[in-house]
Amino acid sequence: MMKVVLLGTGWPMPDPERGNMSQVVMIDEEPLLFDCGERTSTNLMRSGINPLRINNLFITHHHWDHISDYGYLCISTWNFGRKEPFRVFGPKGTKEMSDALFNQAYTLDTSFIKEILLDSIPKHITNRPNPELQLDVKDIDDGY
Repeated sequence: MMKVVLLGTGWPMPDPERGNMSQVVMIDEEPLLFDCGERTSTNLMRSGINPLRINNLFITHHHWDHISDYGYLCISTWNFGRKEPFRVFGPKGTKEMSDALFNQAYTLDTSFIKEILLDSIPKHITNRPNPELQLDVKDIDDGY
């Protein structure tokens, strides 16, 4: 069974009614996320899809309205106990963009999780973050 869930159908201008581009294609019970525009994480929750269930993201291109929630989705699901790697597929430059985002732009946040949060979570909490953000990012070419 296949179902499409439109999470964001807006355009690059802020819109109080619609988030930026993002949709889930459900194949049986497996959600595949396509693009990650503004409000993706929130609209996943609104649609009844737990963001921790998203294991595969396909980025169509790097315009900001297609990737603006990418960092938030990755860090928030890591922070809330993602165990398996988050697989990301996108055009040339996706790996470089991800490396810059998580090794430079979000260094304060990733350091906080690794150096402070992990030690402060009580030991009886089992759904804790991995010591490192688990990303498997692949640049893909046409016809991959």
